[in-house]
Amino acid sequence: MNILIDRLPDTIKVQGQEYRIQTDFRAFIKLEALLFDDIDPVDKLIKLLDLMIVDLTPELVENLKLPEFVEEMISQIIRFYSMNEEPEGNSRIQKRVYSFDSDSAYIYGDFYSQYGIDLSTAHLHWWVFRTLLLQLNKNSKFAEVIGFRSVVLDSKMPKEQRAYYARMKKLYQLPDAKKPVKSGFANSFSAAIGLTETGEVKRNE
Repeated sequence: MNILIDRLPDTIKVQGQEYRIQTDFRAFIKLEALLFDDIDPVDKLIKLLDLMIVDLTPELVENLKLPEFVEEMISQIIRFYSMNEEPEGNSRIQKRVYSFDSDSAYIYGDFYSQYGIDLSTAHLHWWVFRTLLLQLNKNSKFAEVIGFRSVVLDSKMPKEQRAYYARMKKLYQLPDAKKPVKSGFANSFSAAIGLTETGEVKRNE
């Protein structure tokens, strides 16, 4: 799809049937928070569908009794979230380096200063919001904070530099920083702002 000339999508296709999906960026910010939430899987599924699907028709509710249908629907929602990007060949786990909750003020300020967009009133398709977020300047506050969280404290660093980064990492540490996250959006943003270190990364066994 070409975001410049094609109509932005507002549906997902599951088993040949199209279903309307929420497209506002706020819904996907809530979706990401939900994915990290430690709640019962069934409750999480119910909240996910209630959040993302526009019309929970009787037919859809009936189909949700089928495990394979549910699996495909969730897969399509996550695919929409990632702008239809193909998953990486080798799934990786890394420490979380951003949070829409903790970093909301930085993101709001950066959007306003760089794009003139007031996110408190703007109506943006998730794909537009995500694209703009990835294109924030390297000197934006959001990029700076991610850089501090991502830097690896190397014993070869000069003592003062290492101490400075240690202070910054502590200052901007996320409440749930130890909770692992699959590589994806965080990696994309890190790459977009030119980071060479993304924290402790390991391959799944």
